[in-house]
Amino acid sequence: MLILDNFEHLINPNSVQWLTQLLNTAPAVKILLTSRARLNLREEHVVDLRGLPCPAAVTTENAESFSAVQLFIQHARRVQHNFNPQSKDMAAIVQLCQMVAGMPLAIELAAAETRYFPCRHIAAEIQKRLDFQSAPADNRPARHISLRATIEYSWTLLAESEHIIDVARRLAVFHGAFDLAAATKITQATPHQLVSLVDRSFLQRNERGLFEIHLLIHQFLSEKLADSPVEEITFRNRHVDYYATLAMSASGGKDENMERHYFEVVRILQLHLDNTIAAAIWLTRRHDFSQRRLTSLIETLIFYFGHAHCYQQWKVIFRTLRQSLLENPDGNDEERWLALIFSSRIAEADIHLHAYHRATEQLRAIMDEVRALGNAALTSACLEMESILAIRAEDFLAAAAYANEALQAVKTHGGQYQWPVYRTLGDIALAAGDWAQAKSAHEKAFALAVKMDSVTEALPVYKLAMGKVAHRQGHLEEARVLLIEALDAARVLGKQEGIIACLTALGWVTTDLDDLDGAKELLAEGASLNKTLGDYRQTALLALAQGWLAEAKQNFADAQKFYEQSVDTFEEIDDRANLSRAQMRLAQIKRRMTNGE
Repeated sequence: MLILDNFEHLINPNSVQWLTQLLNTAPAVKILLTSRARLNLREEHVVDLRGLPCPAAVTTENAESFSAVQLFIQHARRVQHNFNPQSKDMAAIVQLCQMVAGMPLAIELAAAETRYFPCRHIAAEIQKRLDFQSAPADNRPARHISLRATIEYSWTLLAESEHIIDVARRLAVFHGAFDLAAATKITQATPHQLVSLVDRSFLQRNERGLFEIHLLIHQFLSEKLADSPVEEITFRNRHVDYYATLAMSASGGKDENMERHYFEVVRILQLHLDNTIAAAIWLTRRHDFSQRRLTSLIETLIFYFGHAHCYQQWKVIFRTLRQSLLENPDGNDEERWLALIFSSRIAEADIHLHAYHRATEQLRAIMDEVRALGNAALTSACLEMESILAIRAEDFLAAAAYANEALQAVKTHGGQYQWPVYRTLGDIALAAGDWAQAKSAHEKAFALAVKMDSVTEALPVYKLAMGKVAHRQGHLEEARVLLIEALDAARVLGKQEGIIACLTALGWVTTDLDDLDGAKELLAEGASLNKTLGDYRQTALLALAQGWLAEAKQNFADAQKFYEQSVDTFEEIDDRANLSRAQMRLAQIKRRMTNGE
């Protein structure tokens, strides 16, 4: 066995010929060779070496069971023998291991810094600059004294081909995974050049066959691209054009209903999410951005995150977009409109996350400017959110006033702006117990949705509302049929939040129809789905329905536990309207238990 380590700097025709002759002359010899570049010999068996295993999420749970974390702690104790990471340190160590993708040299260099800096500081600095980590050049090769030195060394070896260097630098415009079509269209790379970059460890192929760039390599390439500002602007603009066009084609074009293309939007975004986000961020930093391109990217992202129920990520992205927009403000109306759009979307995410107080503060902070700007669609959207918040606060008069003002703002606009407002008016009436008004408003909303070709999205909402109205009016069999139709439509749409809402409502009705086993099955499915969704409001609504089911079974102690859980959760998210319902149920079950019923 002949072991040759770090052979990449020796690769040339003579060395490769010598290896070939050795194998031919001594066929029993086995060579174990490590290199950042392939030899491309016929006898070669390639094993790609990735980083050490590290936790998939930033968590301290079982973190020390991962090799990357173990290596960090081991090397930290070489420079600080009493190193004993606490919980906050462990979280930073996990984050650091993820950032370097488990690269042993990077972990060793980072761990050496614990002699001088806390772990969270080391993790933060690595994100900023490659030469933060450095070791004394005592008995180690110069290329191993820092991450920058290591990557610069590989870059020097790549310099044999100017064209490959150009392509490698341009690849910095990508974020996350990208495919061959994007690489060739945006950077003008040839398949052969991309293969060469994979063979030289500047690119990787993931399990889906897409290209990826290691985070530290990406940081290095970004610096190289920034050295040529004109080239950077050119290729980042190409990147924006490509992904904006992709977003528009996935959604069917500017004037088509995105819902009709639901599965294509999801497929495209699952493959290209990071690059779509990066394109939107780059556009907001440019004063000469195209509103249509940016609008297409934003609408596609909102649609995707809404259907995926990823509201925390939605919020983070729109905060980033707003910050990017305001980095170099021009102060024109278009910029003001965009900043208000981003702020309103942050408030919308907070509503979905049931952070009603934060959403209220956010909307109150921008409403005067929104009205002054005079954009009817934005004004209506913000007022509709104010209305939803008023429903949660059990202020139905204010909710109706906001919704009617929202409707007035878009009275001369198309049905796509009026439809959600009528739906909100229906929800207000439903919460207030005005069944006739609830039915009328939801019927208007659905009629507009039909005209707008949005039946797929509107049908489960409409059937759910009609089922709730029928239930409140005591028409149980009619309610059951309507809610089954709502559930079927929600399953077709594939939006978990809607499916859970339908299962919860159907569980109530099925309980009232005395099909207790059927109700248990429905509510159990809803609870199972909500474990992955993690929606607090749905959790509380399910607990309320489960309490009603337990009460119907005469399991009063279980009913009390469910009602208490519901009360606690509604209090936590400050949903006062539903809190009143839960408190009433809890008080009634306590009276029944006290009276010995």
